[in-house]
Amino acid sequence: MHAIILADRNRYDLAPFTQYRPVAMLTIGNKPLIDITIEELFEVGVRTATILSANGDDSIENHIGNGSRWGMLIDHISSNISFKNLTAISRSIVNIGDSWIMVRGDMLRPFGLLEEAVRRGEAQSSADIYTALGIALPSGGDASISGISWENVRATCRLHPCLIDTPSTYHSANVMALSGLVPGVRTAGRPTPDHIMIGVGTKVLFERAPARSVVIGKNCLIEKGVELGPFTVIGDEAIIDKGAIIRNSVILPGTYVGRGVTISDSIVDGAYIYCVKRQVLANFNDHRVVAGHSPSFSA
Repeated sequence: MHAIILADRNRYDLAPFTQYRPVAMLTIGNKPLIDITIEELFEVGVRTATILSANGDDSIENHIGNGSRWGMLIDHISSNISFKNLTAISRSIVNIGDSWIMVRGDMLRPFGLLEEAVRRGEAQSSADIYTALGIALPSGGDASISGISWENVRATCRLHPCLIDTPSTYHSANVMALSGLVPGVRTAGRPTPDHIMIGVGTKVLFERAPARSVVIGKNCLIEKGVELGPFTVIGDEAIIDKGAIIRNSVILPGTYVGRGVTISDSIVDGAYIYCVKRQVLANFNDHRVVAGHSPSFSA
């Protein structure tokens, strides 16, 4: 079975958090959405796939490569237009009579739904629950996937927080994943005796063990005196300076959190902070608070 993976959402859907990354590269528990989809496909027996990304973006291809680390063979098609009607393109990928599945790679699905769709096959290809959650199978020999265009899925999906269509649902998806409520999402990293996950190359200097339900990405620096409360995700290559306190928040990759700064119930990406409870976005020009990697940082 061959998979066609859609990753064509407008990268400004969740701006500013998608300003420098497509939606499919947003992380849930430090794992990109596209990775979660690929793992799901591998588990249901898919070994070859084509990823369709829009806006001429090559970041997904640079991240995924040829798929060998998943034991798959993956190729890529990128376009400067959104894939609203992919009949011609998909027919060029899938030969008549071939077994295939199409799935959105920029959203979440309930665990086991993809396996059920594959098992039931064409008879269920038009079932609303599948199309609403970004899954399409052959129907009448037509390989069009306009039915799972982002516009259609967004209009029909009612299952929270699968769509990841607002900062609040993105934050909620991370909290649910860390709570074990999204069983198909395996958070990235290695477990420690304190029951947190830490990525390769990360240096942690905190004096007090963080709360459970904390995930720290690769190549991070967590300084002395840092307090990490529950449901906290620290993205790859982040720097958390001395005495900072972070609770129930998502710190996106490459972010610097300043010395003594307290962040709660928020998403942070460089100089941007989105407060989930108040639904307010702030842009801090003071690099002592939050920023991209700050040249003023001192260990």
